[in-house]
Amino acid sequence: MAFQLYLLRRIMFTIPLLLGITVAAFFIANAIPADPINANLPQNALNNEEMVAAFRAKWGLDKPLHEQYVTYLGNLLQGDMGTSIKTRQPIAEDIRKFLPATIELAVTAILISVPLGIFLGAISAIWRNKIIDYVVRTFALVGVSFPVYLLALIALSLFHARWGLVAGPGRIDFAMEPPPDVTGFFTIDSILAGDWSTLRNVVSHMLLPSIVLASYPLGIIARVTRSSLLEVLAQDYMRTARAKGLPEFAVIFRHGLSNALIPVITIIGLSFGNLLAGSILIESIYAWPGLGRYAFRASTSQDFPAIMGVSLVIAFIYVGVNFLVDILYYFFDPRIRET
Repeated sequence: MAFQLYLLRRIMFTIPLLLGITVAAFFIANAIPADPINANLPQNALNNEEMVAAFRAKWGLDKPLHEQYVTYLGNLLQGDMGTSIKTRQPIAEDIRKFLPATIELAVTAILISVPLGIFLGAISAIWRNKIIDYVVRTFALVGVSFPVYLLALIALSLFHARWGLVAGPGRIDFAMEPPPDVTGFFTIDSILAGDWSTLRNVVSHMLLPSIVLASYPLGIIARVTRSSLLEVLAQDYMRTARAKGLPEFAVIFRHGLSNALIPVITIIGLSFGNLLAGSILIESIYAWPGLGRYAFRASTSQDFPAIMGVSLVIAFIYVGVNFLVDILYYFFDPRIRET
């Protein structure tokens, strides 16, 4: 299959998926059994019918749901995600301010979990049923099953409060000025400014929440890598490669691991989306000013436009990452190119 045709098919599949996401996000947000009027108007205003009616008209709450959705979709296609009821700011501007912190945390977590997870899964498969295999499998099981919020609290209590090995909550020390805002990513902005002391401080703050956030995808990647590599090592072409006299290292890593990584690529894409969605608890515990904390505040104040905005952004990123995974499949899996 030609790459252009494969790419077109993936795009044509993605467009209705994105449209369906807007429908689901809108109606789920409006199905929440809560009234934003009670959450955002003071008590004396709730007794004033004119003020309540004005609030409903301003935010379009007086229209039927289908009309609200059509208006919302039309504005969304123009890049307008609406205005937050809580902050009174454009939601797109709020998200632009909070999203880089979450992306920075999630990317760091995935950079930790992917190479380490593949390495641990590989050595677990190579030394199957040995001590190291049992250790890796136990470590992966704990990473997958241990509640991330509890791990975050334990790590913060030990590594910061008791031992002082890493910086505490927040994205940067309160006494330090953040780097000049160029990209919104503190690490990149610190490098661009040549401010290495700020960079060290930012990395110190980011290290602990990133490792905690990486625990779940690391366990998943290690387990999938192990099972996939064990299946590949039992194939006939692996025995043929050994019979030709190839070194064991070349047999495993050139012929075995490259084929075993095909299902791992899917897990990596899914894990990145889960990191974005699961960062709410981590950001709350570590006072990380990211999209997760913004979503939490929006949900507690029944800020429906902001809730929908955050849901759409996370869903679009999730779809975008998995779209890239589909493209990588074309290059890693020859069976797709032959269909």
